[in-house]
Amino acid sequence: DSDIGFHPDDVEKLRRHRLPVVCGIYPQKDKRAFACEFMPGMERVTFGKEGGLMEILYAGTGFLLIRREVYVTIQREHKLPICNERYERPMIPFFKPMVRPVDDGHWYLAEDFSFCERAGQSGFKVYADTSIRLWHIGNYRYGWEDAGLETTRHDSFILNATLKTGDAG
Repeated sequence: DSDIGFHPDDVEKLRRHRLPVVCGIYPQKDKRAFACEFMPGMERVTFGKEGGLMEILYAGTGFLLIRREVYVTIQREHKLPICNERYERPMIPFFKPMVRPVDDGHWYLAEDFSFCERAGQSGFKVYADTSIRLWHIGNYRYGWEDAGLETTRHDSFILNATLKTGDAG
């Protein structure tokens, strides 16, 4: 997505995994949550230098690599029609939202999660590389920390104005 900040080398990093569906994980804007759904029972996720490849249930599509074979298989397995041919802009509804039954009712899956659900039903696992640092651009650059911690606010703050941006101090 255009509002995801990333290092260009991370695109190649996803490609090197040679997986059908693999993503980087980023936080939601204005919410202490990630734009993904971890596997049931997942208690701990490490991000950054100690991060790595892990299976997840659903991924946000902001930094998601999907190989052609996934689209071909999903269209065949789910019998997805080619739509809008008469308007000379044919499309296949790979990302059509869906409702999934769960133990306590129903779960509405928006376009990104519904794609991952169809991929899973078609035999593909969704992976995330948690070593990739992504930013979700909104009122500011939302990072991993915004999804897991309450931002600390202070009554007073002293800035060391002699430090240049990027200096430790």
